[in-house]
Amino acid sequence: MERQTTEDMDWTEIDEWIFKGGYIRAIRDYRELHQSSLNEALEAVSLRTEHLRQHVPEKFPAHVSPRTEAFEKLAGITQPVAAIEALWDGDTFRDWFICIYAMVEETTESSTWYAERYLTAVYLSTPRKDGLNESFENYSQRLVSDLAAQANAQAYQATSSKGENGPRWRESVPKLT
Repeated sequence: MERQTTEDMDWTEIDEWIFKGGYIRAIRDYRELHQSSLNEALEAVSLRTEHLRQHVPEKFPAHVSPRTEAFEKLAGITQPVAAIEALWDGDTFRDWFICIYAMVEETTESSTWYAERYLTAVYLSTPRKDGLNESFENYSQRLVSDLAAQANAQAYQATSSKGENGPRWRESVPKLT
C-alpha cells in the first residue's frame, strides 16, 4: 500500500476525534490509515492539532478551568463526600498531571463502600492558562484544600511526587460495612 502524504489525505474522521479531545483514537486511526509508527502518528496528529487550533479554533471546546469544572462536578454529587483526593498520573501525550477525585459513600442493600467521582485534572500548563504564576503542584494542592473545605471533607494527597503513589485514601481508612 502506498502511503498518502498528509496534504492528500482526508482528515475528516481524525479531525473529529481531535475536536472532541480523542487524541488517542486520532493517533490510532492515523496509524491504521498510514501504517505508521507511533512516533510518526504522534507527530502528525500533534501538527494537525496545531493547524486546526490556528484555523478553526471555534471547533474546540472553550477552556474551562479545572477549578470551575471541579466545583461544578462537586455541586452535582448527592452522596456524602468523605474526602477530596489528589493522585499523580501521567502519559506520553500530556506528561505528568494530577487527578482530583471526590471520595463518596456508595450504598447498596448489602454493603457500603467508598467510590471515587472524578472532578478534574490539573496539567503542567493549567496555572498558566488560568493566568496564574504558580506551579501546578501548588495549584492542585490549593484546589484540593478549597474543594475539601466546600464539601466539609478531608483533603488527601495520595502521592508525594511524580509517579510515587502512596496509599489511596480509601486504603487508609477503616472499611465500611
